[in-house]
Amino acid sequence: MEKNIFNGIVFKGCGVASSTIKTQIPFLKNCAPDIASFEPRTINVFLPKQVHINSLSFDTGTAINWSPKYPPERFGLIRSGIRIYGTDKFIDAFIYLAFNSPHRRFSYIAEIVAKEFISGLNNGSFVELQVREKCLETEDRIIVG
Repeated sequence: MEKNIFNGIVFKGCGVASSTIKTQIPFLKNCAPDIASFEPRTINVFLPKQVHINSLSFDTGTAINWSPKYPPERFGLIRSGIRIYGTDKFIDAFIYLAFNSPHRRFSYIAEIVAKEFISGLNNGSFVELQVREKCLETEDRIIVG
């Protein structure tokens, strides 16, 4: 049985990250070079348990000035994989943490950046998220790190 796999549902976000991630990737690749080859869009996943992040795979460490339109922001990434429920292959991904994002206020939401476009993935799709870091699952929480 595979470990650290959590079911979720894809939902439509506010559309901001799909445009801002393109500007952020050049800064993120300084701490996580692989992200430069990932799809420049995010996938919003609602999880049935609160996600608490104690450590990150990659961290910008401090807030970075990535755009004159937005205030400086700290970013973090957690190694993961994502697949549409019922399929075999996990696509390499990161849980993407933009510390000023409105999604950070809701601990049931994970923003995902995937290595490749996932055909058939839509609003309402059931997915499985595989966290590739140390995790602890309790009755009501997923604790990463």
